[in-house]
Amino acid sequence: MFDDSDPEDKACAAYNENSTRTMSAKVAPSYNGNTSWFQYEELIDEWCNLTTVDPAKRGPNLKSRLFGEAQFLKALLEGNRLKDEETGVQYFKDTLRPNFIKNKEHVFLWRFLKLFSFKRGHTDITQWAPKFLIVRKRLMDSWMDLFEPLVNKLDQEYRNAVAAFNTRIMMRAQDEYTRMQNAAWNSQGPQPVWVPPEMHDPDDDESLKDYNDKVMKPQHAAQFPLNEQLLTLMFIVSADLNEAQRDSLLRTLKTQNITMRQYTWEPVLDAFKELFCTTKTGIADPMLRRSGHRGQRTFLVLDSGDFDGEDGYWVQDEDDPEIEGFLEPITDDLWTEGENGVWESANVVGRR
Repeated sequence: MFDDSDPEDKACAAYNENSTRTMSAKVAPSYNGNTSWFQYEELIDEWCNLTTVDPAKRGPNLKSRLFGEAQFLKALLEGNRLKDEETGVQYFKDTLRPNFIKNKEHVFLWRFLKLFSFKRGHTDITQWAPKFLIVRKRLMDSWMDLFEPLVNKLDQEYRNAVAAFNTRIMMRAQDEYTRMQNAAWNSQGPQPVWVPPEMHDPDDDESLKDYNDKVMKPQHAAQFPLNEQLLTLMFIVSADLNEAQRDSLLRTLKTQNITMRQYTWEPVLDAFKELFCTTKTGIADPMLRRSGHRGQRTFLVLDSGDFDGEDGYWVQDEDDPEIEGFLEPITDDLWTEGENGVWESANVVGRR
């Protein structure tokens, strides 16, 4: 799913080639300052999931792997903060990130505009959905980066929320104590001892962190400017379906009693896969895409012309005369009409 016209994908590919080969369970990924910072952050997260390195040594390990133009930034990192088992890795990323990318607002706007200009083009239709999902996820991640946690412990809304939460804790404890009392009376056993539940202190850092994670972050996520229906419609539009494909998709959703006002991601994606992906392989093949090809394929040119704005040739497969379609000579994509009247493309590497 690599797009050689996308500068971010180019940078990611260069980073994968030059840096990840030395990453292991005991060695952090390296970074030279010239490749994709976003890809580097993803690799750090992956490494933290698989590494056997002690949490207190992960930050220093990452620091030691800076080289090239990123090496001089080691002086910005404080050893004691890097060794923190809970926040050392995040401190490493937060300290270096401003030196390689603009502020969070610029990143969000860049990804926001990229989503609106993102088109399928000549991408294989079976690869389009995951590519769109990746762009969508990156946009949502950049939106969550804009989240500003509450730091004022005297905030009245925060203190009211903690008080309400403590009230619920006390009510649950009292209900459980009453249940235990009733059970003891019925069995004529000893009465239970009341143990006051542990309450949350609004002046405690852990209480504030819990409030930010469980209340403030979900509120921020809910304020994302594009709702699921609009994102789903953007997916359909940017897929560059032809008229027959669009009609087939709309009819399929209509038979499921799903109108345009009810479009959400899951049913549309399921219909998309059913109509445009599973047709590429036989009914006995569970794969969405063929894992190989038959070797060289020979086509007879019936006529030259254009299809959907692209110049090429109308051809017939020499080995299977029933296969006729339009061949794009630049991309080696063969467009054929399926049984449902929908035109699909398949790459014919090795054609003659």
